[in-house]
Amino acid sequence: MPSAAHSPVLIIGGMHRSGTSLVASLCHGAGLYLGHRLMGAAHGNAAGHFEDLDFVELHERILVANGLGSEGFTTDARPEVPDGLADQAAALVAARRGVAAPWGWKDPRTVLLLDFWAEAIPEARFLLVFRPPWEVADSLFRRGDPTFFHNPPLALAVWEHYNASLLEFSVRHPERCMVRELSQVVADPAAVFSALREHGVPLEAPAGDPFRAELLGRDPDPARARLVRRVAPTACGLYADLRRRAGVPDPLPPAVAADPVKLALAEWARAAAATRQVGHATRRAAVAEDHLATARRDLDEARCQRDRLAAEADALAARLAECTARLERETADNAALRTRLASWQATATDIQEALAALDRCRGGSDLAGRFARSWPDAA
Repeated sequence: MPSAAHSPVLIIGGMHRSGTSLVASLCHGAGLYLGHRLMGAAHGNAAGHFEDLDFVELHERILVANGLGSEGFTTDARPEVPDGLADQAAALVAARRGVAAPWGWKDPRTVLLLDFWAEAIPEARFLLVFRPPWEVADSLFRRGDPTFFHNPPLALAVWEHYNASLLEFSVRHPERCMVRELSQVVADPAAVFSALREHGVPLEAPAGDPFRAELLGRDPDPARARLVRRVAPTACGLYADLRRRAGVPDPLPPAVAADPVKLALAEWARAAAATRQVGHATRRAAVAEDHLATARRDLDEARCQRDRLAAEADALAARLAECTARLERETADNAALRTRLASWQATATDIQEALAALDRCRGGSDLAGRFARSWPDAA
């Protein structure tokens, strides 16, 4: 059982394209804390990856430090964790242990580091998921990874390395590991969560429809399975061992002899159909490019017209500013003239009053009248 000093920990691992995102989404819905910075949806996982980027980025740095690609597509490597990155891992675990709930993470690269994490987190439990090699290879091919496009057999070799590591670890740590085929999770999620609770991870299966079948991308063509059996018999033997480890009651169906000519013709037909689809897509892309070019021309014309209108608006604004300044100057001059006129009018009024007083003193003089007639506003 997990240590009473820490919250339960569940680490979800499995080969790329083995359904670990689906399993992680179920655990997330059941209350497993998977981190606050999760990888979002992408072309390969439309519903989301449910991967804690803190752990993903740490794993990538470990792989690069070992001279491997960050995606972890290796057929034999068992990476070592340098001291500096081990310290980062310890700090990350210490931070997660502060969460007052079951916690964990999901990342396919974890399979390459199972022993490291088993020692670093003694209370951790491992949910290890696998899927038929032909389904994984088909998913990798459909996702369009350039690595496997140029070297298709590599997909099966990577599958075999990951799942051999997974199986070997589960044999050494049976009390800490649950191995399940993806089909078991899909068929009966409640049974998986019941087994998790028995392993000390208290999660209840989420209610409602747990998954979207169309996102699994299964290839129903049995010819693919027969082809894999012919070209990678050891992978198929490993798959049978994994199924026994997972307690799948029915064994693998017996291999059916496949006519290599028919298989080749079938793949030829598939390739021809794919070529035709690519041709249609290319033509549609050309039409879209034409539409895009037209839209860009229209946009350029609209931008030119916008620039012309902006220039005209700037010119009008400048003229308006000039007229406004002139009006302000003329208004100020008018106010100054009114002030001077008022002063003159006051002076004329004083003169008029003085002349009137002088007329009264002189008797019969009309100095005030003559002034009034020459300066009417003074009257």
